[in-house]
Amino acid sequence: MIAQDMDVKALSAAAARDVVVLHRVFEAWLSGHAPNCPESFKPIEEALGPGFSMVIPDGTLVPRDAVIARLAASHGVRGSDFRILVEEVTPVATTETLAAVRYIERQSGSVKSDARRSLALLVPAPTETGVAWRFVQETWCA
Repeated sequence: MIAQDMDVKALSAAAARDVVVLHRVFEAWLSGHAPNCPESFKPIEEALGPGFSMVIPDGTLVPRDAVIARLAASHGVRGSDFRILVEEVTPVATTETLAAVRYIERQSGSVKSDARRSLALLVPAPTETGVAWRFVQETWCA
């Protein structure tokens, strides 16, 4: 998909789809089901585009380089039974240059289980999915 050819509706759909796709990649990486190699990690680096940052549930702002380093060092750390379920994926606002998507992420496994409600901002980008993540804010679910 060529990002420059996306209208508002296409950007909204691509962003919502990428929320699910990227979390499948996270699950494979963190569970160790994906090979520990640059080719397996590349979709994460590509998705978390230049200028990406996130606020994790404790309120800490984490820049892209730190997120990438932490994820790269976390191959297989959540155990082979680790799963991520993404629910309630809802585009909340989209313009020609930005899509905001809200979702719930439920992580489960023998190492740790939790849930968070998140809001992600994605932008059109020359990536395989047509979008890149610019920002995400996570909040613990009760």
